[in-house]
Amino acid sequence: MKEKILELLNEIEQQYSIHILYACELGSRVYGYNQAQSDYDIRFIFTHPIKKYLGIYRITETIEMKKGEIELHGWELKKAMKLSLKSNPSLAEWLNSSIIYKETTPFREELQHIVETSYSRVTLIKHYAGIFQKNIQRSENISTYKQIKSFLHGLRSLLCINYIVKKKDIPPVELEHLLIIMDEEELKTNIKSFIEKVKDRKIINEKEFFILRDQSVTFFNKLQNEFKKFEHIVPSIELLNDFVLKWLWEKREF
Repeated sequence: MKEKILELLNEIEQQYSIHILYACELGSRVYGYNQAQSDYDIRFIFTHPIKKYLGIYRITETIEMKKGEIELHGWELKKAMKLSLKSNPSLAEWLNSSIIYKETTPFREELQHIVETSYSRVTLIKHYAGIFQKNIQRSENISTYKQIKSFLHGLRSLLCINYIVKKKDIPPVELEHLLIIMDEEELKTNIKSFIEKVKDRKIINEKEFFILRDQSVTFFNKLQNEFKKFEHIVPSIELLNDFVLKWLWEKREF
């Protein structure tokens, strides 16, 4: 599958005349609750030849492609940095992926450092809290796989909030790493059990679901008192602008 994904990335580079600086896997295969038939969610960051930035060209900021079970979604570098100014959580997750398909070093390392030192923890917490509230607090049942998947996203968001509160750092993407620092043993055990049943396609009874949901809501309410103490910061526009200029010049093609 890796070869097929690399072929598609090369195809995109040729079709759009771009250079992909970084490409990774995201979604359930990285989070740790994928099933055999799960899609491959590929994310990438790219640049155009420099003449497109200097001339009257209108540059493409987003590229999407779907080929069977592979979904690809990419952001142009300047677009990615504009989103970074808002402490975009998706970009942070892309950079923390454990499955990398393409990388121009030290692009990822340099951008990771910027994200880790300048992202607003308040913005990240609000993002994950919104997912939790939508997918857990309002969840009444898990009778379909789509509902189960939404519930899992909600649980992962809760673990991300817990990680930020305890470590004051950007959370990892893998569930196993998020679970390690949990002190609430009963909730931790129930989350692990739920994930294993989903991966093995076992039946999850209604009682288990409601217990886990209520435990999660209680834990979220407890965390709320902690994350209200965080101060909001804003990434440096000068730092991000210098980063863009460096990588446009590094990979310039006239």
